[in-house]
Amino acid sequence: MSAVRLAVPRTPLLLVVLALVLYLPGAWWGAPIATGPERIHGWAVDDETPLGPLAQVNNILHPQEVQNLGYPLLHSFLVVGAYAPYLGWMRVSGRWAGPQGGEFPYGFRDPVGALRTLSLIGHLVSIVMALFVILGAWWAAREIWDDRTGVMAALLTMVSYPMFYYSRTGNVDVPMMAFAAIAMAAYARALQVAMSTRVAVILGAAVGAALATKEQALGLFLAMAPVLLVVHLRREWRAGRRGPIAWKTPMLALAVALLAFGLGSGLLVDPTRFFAHLAHAQERMELARSGALTFIPTYPRTWDGHLDLALLLGGFMAQAMTLPGLALAGVGIALVAWRDRRSLLLLLPAVSYLALLYFATRTGQLRYLMPATFVLGLFAARAVILAGESRHRTLRLAGVASAALVLGLGLLRGVDLTWAMVKDSRHAAAAWIAAEARPGDRLEYFGSAYKLPALPEHLTVAVATPHRGPLVALRRDDAAAAEIAAGWRDRQPRFILVAPDWSSQGNEPHSGSLPPQLFAQLDRGELGYRLAATFQSPALLPWVRRPALDYPMVNIPVRVFVRVGGTQP
Repeated sequence: MSAVRLAVPRTPLLLVVLALVLYLPGAWWGAPIATGPERIHGWAVDDETPLGPLAQVNNILHPQEVQNLGYPLLHSFLVVGAYAPYLGWMRVSGRWAGPQGGEFPYGFRDPVGALRTLSLIGHLVSIVMALFVILGAWWAAREIWDDRTGVMAALLTMVSYPMFYYSRTGNVDVPMMAFAAIAMAAYARALQVAMSTRVAVILGAAVGAALATKEQALGLFLAMAPVLLVVHLRREWRAGRRGPIAWKTPMLALAVALLAFGLGSGLLVDPTRFFAHLAHAQERMELARSGALTFIPTYPRTWDGHLDLALLLGGFMAQAMTLPGLALAGVGIALVAWRDRRSLLLLLPAVSYLALLYFATRTGQLRYLMPATFVLGLFAARAVILAGESRHRTLRLAGVASAALVLGLGLLRGVDLTWAMVKDSRHAAAAWIAAEARPGDRLEYFGSAYKLPALPEHLTVAVATPHRGPLVALRRDDAAAAEIAAGWRDRQPRFILVAPDWSSQGNEPHSGSLPPQLFAQLDRGELGYRLAATFQSPALLPWVRRPALDYPMVNIPVRVFVRVGGTQP
């Protein structure tokens, strides 16, 4: 009997193994310690795990008046699908009695362990999606150029700075990028060979799924669709195929995209929620343009505004790719334009994406630039390979040196971020508070509860001043400071925890809802409290100058003030 051999492609397998080695450490970062109803959220901003995906699915079955309308539903569907085996086992083993009306502890016998496990599962979904981002880069560059360029593109994508963070959280950005990367690979295949039925199905499904995860991906496809249509029709007409038959595969791709989007976004599942999401997105866009969302800077349509926005977006791309990596992408674009202009069509989705971000959104964050830097990374990889193939020894050495610099710096920054996630300041803060707190003690904090360290169950936890979210102006005047201080005189909390969050203004070491003059009084010990402990783990590699993330999230400085004896603040 002849042996049956299963052929496993070595290159993508090695890329997957390497990515898992880089991304798995720290995958547990940010998982909540759910000792109370205000402690059910993870540390990452916009991370809906652990309970958000379950709430989204439950809202379809049992509509609620208050819903999270921030994103389409595909990511929630994927995460709940990953949750299903664990929840099924919890149910049959008696560890979960069902949602129990949506009230804490949500039917879990051990909410702390259950929510931590659900968070980890949700983060592992993102890591799996990150693997598709990397394989998409390999596939796209391989299709348009060759396998060596594909490997280099995958490696450059792997060490892109935002990938080290967003592959470990429950944010939708890496899942969106996974589908966008597959779409880019199918686009490259269609440009280089033809839009076959198989490619049309893959392309349509990936485009629809990317949009059903986060509509921000639309910018990539604004150029992709007309380019593919023109290239395809020219091929068909040259082959003598005109009329409906020439439109067969483009229409198939469009139909699959609409179906994937309709199912994944929730349009065909819960249309009421889908249109409410669209209205919410439009409202947030208008608020962002008007400057009402103070935590996201917007830029006016003036010469200074245009220049500042261009510098902002360029800076984010340099942070994601490293400055040498961005320069290498520019060299790659120039070389491709000189040697193979047709391959420049691969760049157009990035151009349309940046144009939409620049002219319509008028703002930017590091994660917003991930689709553009993904495409630019393909051209950076091409520059390295072309330099390595040069007849001139100097160019070959330059190619090796540039690749080593970009890959090395990206890797070191990723390692430094991983260390900061594993050694996050809140672990030490939680241990200190647990050792110091006595039953009946009260701890007050500012801003979002999402950022809090794990706190013991016997500790009473409350917000010092109402946290009304991004749509309500922060009160930071003297009257607000006096009101908070008067509240402390009445309530006499033993601990006051101060840490930055998404609402922090500039580089403030505290939440935006803590008036800076009140923080200064606290810090000087003028309110009957003393600074008892400060927690922030030192960087592993401070000299690599790791860029800041979009918000203060990882290893944030945590200050704990303690009431001095029986002194009234």
